[in-house]
Amino acid sequence: MLPTDPDRSANRIRLKLTKHFNVDIGVIITDTMGRPFRNGIVGFAIGASNINSIKDERGKKDIFGNELKVTQIGIADELAAASSLIMGQANQKMPVVIIRGFSKNKKEISNAQVLIRDEQEDLFR
Repeated sequence: MLPTDPDRSANRIRLKLTKHFNVDIGVIITDTMGRPFRNGIVGFAIGASNINSIKDERGKKDIFGNELKVTQIGIADELAAASSLIMGQANQKMPVVIIRGFSKNKKEISNAQVLIRDEQEDLFR
């Protein structure tokens, strides 16, 4: 069963783990979904705490000097997808994955709600 408020659940888990292990960590709660026009399921973030869930690259230049107009990187979703490969989808019994080496920008910490596209911009609703 999915948590009623995944961001709040992620924060509660983070606070308990931070207190127990005395470390500054981020927590992502994941699920899987299908995608329009694609076969296969992928992991994505439904809840997050103390992590940069999205990185806005709009206004920056690409390697060819073109200005990026819509590029926002779903960091929490990218990490969730990577962890989903390790956790498995059937009977692997791996409910937790630890990702090391990902550095966060304290100024850009957000929850998973920032990943939900506004209805006016969503092509599939």
